[in-house]
Amino acid sequence: MEHLLHKFFADAKVELTMIDGTGSEYTPDEWYSVPIEAIE
Repeated sequence: MEHLLHKFFADAKVELTMIDGTGSEYTPDEWYSVPIEAIE
């Protein structure tokens, strides 16, 4: 199910790089920007 959701929302994935509290960079891979109606 999770794989299917990732495929469905792939075009809405947020592309960004963040820096954590230790100064290390990381890229969140499960952040999406979609209207609540798409989720419901």
